[in-house]
Amino acid sequence: MKRSRITSRMWDLETPFAKRWYCDAQFEGSSSIKKVLPVFAPHLSYDDLVIQKGDVALQKYFEMIQLPMADASRAEIKTALLRYCERDSLAMVMILDELMKLVFGETGGILPVS
Repeated sequence: MKRSRITSRMWDLETPFAKRWYCDAQFEGSSSIKKVLPVFAPHLSYDDLVIQKGDVALQKYFEMIQLPMADASRAEIKTALLRYCERDSLAMVMILDELMKLVFGETGGILPVS
């Protein structure tokens, strides 16, 4: 019961862009977070990360779980994956915050106003 109350309120952040509710020429027709992010948070990118794309993250995850626990490269891959996931999560929060500001005004975001 509790799970369904939560999941019924969830939605995919890609939806407003995939359904073209919000469009920008810089998206180049894509709803990918890598195309949307520079429009909403130009200061944030994936360029400084070891893993910069979701398909590479998936590949590295499968590579990591096949390595012995004590293997040093396993820890390196784990760190790179965590950094990628952290950036992906931050990117989604920044995009949602900017969308909320568009809808509800400058103080309508989800992040504290600085």
